[in-house]
This record gives sequence, C-alpha cells and structure tokens, in this order.
Amino acid sequence: MELSEIKEIIKSKREFDEHTTNLLAEYLIAVQDCLSDYISLDEAIKRLIESNTIKNGIVRVDRNEIKTALGCECDAGINFAGKCLKLDKDLQDEKYIRYVMFHELTHALSIQKHGEKIMHGFKDISESNLPYERVGIDEAVTEYLACKMCKEKYNYKIYPAYTVAVEQLINTMNIMTVSYTHLRAHETTL
Repeated sequence: MELSEIKEIIKSKREFDEHTTNLLAEYLIAVQDCLSDYISLDEAIKRLIESNTIKNGIVRVDRNEIKTALGCECDAGINFAGKCLKLDKDLQDEKYIRYVMFHELTHALSIQKHGEKIMHGFKDISESNLPYERVGIDEAVTEYLACKMCKEKYNYKIYPAYTVAVEQLINTMNIMTVSYTHLRAHETTL
C-alpha cells in the first residue's frame, strides 16, 4: 500500500492533526515494509488507529510535562491517561524524531487486550497508572524493532538507548536459533 492510501485510511478512521497523520503513515509504511512477517498492516492499523491508546494523537509538549506524565526523564512516551503520545517540543532533528516516534509507536503496537487484562508486551497494565519499569525484554524488543525499521526503511543507524538489553536480546535469539537448528538436526522434540 502507498503512503497516500495509508493517510486516507487514517483520516477515515480518526481525526488527527497533519503531523500525527504523517508520522503514523510513515510508521505504518515501515511496519508494512519491515515487519510484515510478524504483523499485518490491517492489524497494525487496528491496534494503532482504531484503539484508544493514542486517540488524541502526537502532542508536542514541554519536557517537564513528559517527566510529570511518565515519571521519567525522556524525549517522548505514551501517556495512557491522556491517550496520546507526548513528544518534547524542543526536538528538531527529524531523523531522531522519527526514531523516537517509531520506538513509542512500537510500544503502542504491542498493547493488546487479553480478556480483562490489558497487556503491554509482558506487563499487565490493566490496573497500572504508570510509571513502571521500562527495562527488560519489552524495551529490548521495542528498541530492536525501532532501530531495524530506521535502518531498513530510511538507511540510517540509530544506536540503541538500551544497548545492553538489545545485545542480550540478540544473543538470546542467536542461542534460540542454534538450539532450534540443533534439535531439528537430531529430530528431537522439546
């Protein structure tokens, strides 16, 4: 699907400002081009646009407001209470903004309802009002995918903010691949 088509789909489902629409469309194109083995474009649209996670769009705010809303010193983050993605208004580097948005939108993409629980990766956020710990496998996978999309789609490398977590994730994936290959070679089951 083309960028213009995705923008029209976004506009037909929710009224966002132009900045939000453009960033969401760019992100969805990157999902389509880089992550289609893991999630369909239709499912990504459903989770991002049709859910209420970021129904109020991407809001440029003062850095202190992000810290107050999210409980941490960061450039951006999903504000679940405000149902928006907050971005530091002083950020100017478009490449970095795209990476930060890809990272945060990947978090939003991972939010799913399972029965009565609302899961953000492996964390139940049903009763949570944030902040909560932002380290571990959820953060490592999010960072890995955001960096992967920036590199594959826009040909620039972002150095992961969570370098150790991403390296551990890659090491774990390599171990799992070797273990699976070894099991298959010996026709052994778990």
